[in-house]
Amino acid sequence: MRETNAHTQRTVAARELEEAESPSSYEESSYSENPASTDGSGASTASTPLPAVDPRSFVTPEETAPIGVRKPPVPSAAAIAGHPLHPMVVPLPIGAFTFALCADLAYAATRDPFWAKASKVLIGTGIATGAVAGVLGATDFTARERVRSHQEAWLHGVGNAAALGLAAASLALRQKDEAKSIVPFGLMLSIATGTILTVTGWLGGELSYRHRIGVTED
Repeated sequence: MRETNAHTQRTVAARELEEAESPSSYEESSYSENPASTDGSGASTASTPLPAVDPRSFVTPEETAPIGVRKPPVPSAAAIAGHPLHPMVVPLPIGAFTFALCADLAYAATRDPFWAKASKVLIGTGIATGAVAGVLGATDFTARERVRSHQEAWLHGVGNAAALGLAAASLALRQKDEAKSIVPFGLMLSIATGTILTVTGWLGGELSYRHRIGVTED
């Protein structure tokens, strides 16, 4: 019997403690959405309402509506099943001209005729594949007005044409004596070609990733 009474007393005490600690027993907080402030005389003055929060400040890009935030894509005119062909072919001339420059530097350091012949073949390969890439790029340029509206597109096209012209001059120079023509003029032409391709490659990236040229919307 004593154990039952003790258990009952403990239960009642626990309930009283819970009621005492419940939020409903606290006094109403003096804080509110528009708290009032007091001046030196004790008079209450209404506070200035907080400015509205722009929901875009805490919404991630994935949750933001694409309208007005991202530029609409410009699909490529030279494409197969929506896949643009120009960026697929562009790495071929870039790689060929880059390795041609490396071969010229190797010949300048070793005077090994192998590097002179390799450079000549690589330059010819770069011109052939560059011509194909140029035709595909020109197709997009002429067929899409939005492509022509970007200054980067004009610089990209003119720069690549200039690089092909320098490469053609370098190849013509090597027809007589592929070894003796490398230093210094052949090497200078290779360096100039590589420099121009670096700039036009950067501009091509701007067109694709910033202006969404050649991008296909899913």
